[in-house]
Amino acid sequence: MIYLLFIIYYLLFIIYYLLFIIYYLLFIIYYLLFIIYYLLFIIFYLLFIIYYLLFFIYYLYYIYLFIFI
Repeated sequence: MIYLLFIIYYLLFIIYYLLFIIYYLLFIIYYLLFIIYYLLFIIFYLLFIIYYLLFFIYYLYYIYLFIFI
């Protein structure tokens, strides 16, 4: 009987340890997805800034043509 309780306790400990490992892996995956999302947001924001700078340069060029030609 004592051996049976010890085996049950050991199996519960193994299950608990496996659940802890799964939880830790899910946390790592969540953290990596958060980093990827943040990097994509930064890239999108930089592309948005570049797009508006190019639009501004284009606009200034047409103002220059309108004034001096």
